[in-house]
Amino acid sequence: MFELKCGFAQRAMTPVPEHVYLDGYGFRLTPAEGVHDPLYVKACAIECGEKKFALLSFDICGMSAAVYDYVSGHIEDLTGLERSQFALTCTHTHAAPACGVLAGLPIQWDWLAFAAEMASEAVNEAYSTTQAGQFSFSIVGDLEHVYNRRGRAPLDRRIRCGVFAGEDGKIRGILASAACHAVVNKTMNISADFISVLTQEAEQRYPGVPAIFISGRGSDTNPHNPDGLPMETLLATLGHDLADQVLNYADAVSGQTMKAVALEILSDYRFTNVPMKPFTPADVCRQEIKKLTEAFKNEKEAVAKHFILRELDYQRDVLKKIKKGETPDLTVPLQILVIKNTAVFVMLPFEVLTLTGHAIEDMLCARGFAPENIFVCGNSNSVNGYLAPYAEFEHGGYEVAGAAHWYGLAECSVQSEQAVLNAIDDMLNALCPEANKTV
Repeated sequence: MFELKCGFAQRAMTPVPEHVYLDGYGFRLTPAEGVHDPLYVKACAIECGEKKFALLSFDICGMSAAVYDYVSGHIEDLTGLERSQFALTCTHTHAAPACGVLAGLPIQWDWLAFAAEMASEAVNEAYSTTQAGQFSFSIVGDLEHVYNRRGRAPLDRRIRCGVFAGEDGKIRGILASAACHAVVNKTMNISADFISVLTQEAEQRYPGVPAIFISGRGSDTNPHNPDGLPMETLLATLGHDLADQVLNYADAVSGQTMKAVALEILSDYRFTNVPMKPFTPADVCRQEIKKLTEAFKNEKEAVAKHFILRELDYQRDVLKKIKKGETPDLTVPLQILVIKNTAVFVMLPFEVLTLTGHAIEDMLCARGFAPENIFVCGNSNSVNGYLAPYAEFEHGGYEVAGAAHWYGLAECSVQSEQAVLNAIDDMLNALCPEANKTV
């Protein structure tokens, strides 16, 4: 084993507003109009001896499989890292350029190439500045202004934080994770949403030290605003909910002696099949297409017409796939990073609901990981719609049945979540064969 070394860096990647459409909401039919706050890509470069792993966070809603492949290809070429050596997480802001999350929105591929270039610069700088030191992890508090938007009890308010300090006690980088949809900003202006407050406050308190946000199990969790606070007030309130507790923990760690210790990093990256709900029969698709075509022709209001068009496009695509003999099942990348005796990161290419996150945390706790050392990372290495937990099917709702077609995907089946959980369990068994032993 070797000493753990880490480096951190970030780059701004804000596009020209008029050149991009914003992801996340179906009612936006025109390009962005301005910039509320800048977008960043941030990198944590980890190395132990010859082993390397880079954890990146993009201020975007997510990436389609095609966009993930495109961006990853650029990063591979510009850094020399293999795809299995880095993870692309997304903060899930709903006010960043379209990257394929909502099917049908125009994608600015030149900007994506620029974002990938900035990501690569951040990775290369981070590796050029790695220093020996230690991570300190803690659950630093709760997000108070959130709720389960499905009207259900499951909710994860916890804010996880990892602070890396060099042997001199200086803070080099910060990791933070929480579960909440970044949906405060519904305007036409580019924004990292409430996560922007963490970026801004970190720069004030720790100049030059990136604070990297990792989206957690928050796809059924929204900002809570019962008093009808204005957007700017709610954004600041939720943002400081996160930032103040994260940075107060960094203050507590700063200055402590952090003698580097010998560690090992382990990772696994593999593709798994996820069974989805079967396509409707071809004759049913044709009937639906006929009905939707008539509705589209008769509808005059632009947003309503757009909503009809998205479903019409989906049904047409399904019919084409049926004719080709294709199935609705997905093949998706799963990835796990283990820093032995330190932390574990599970990268999931879905919008992840609370119950799924809890199930994965239970797996990891059974293997000896403490809750504060567990990062369940949604919206990572592509976003393939919502991974609907089996336990949520009886409750229905948008995440279970309504959202998938916006992604151009079939809905989850009752086997979908379990297939992912089984694959993660297999990966953990390979990485951490010593059950119930701290790794």
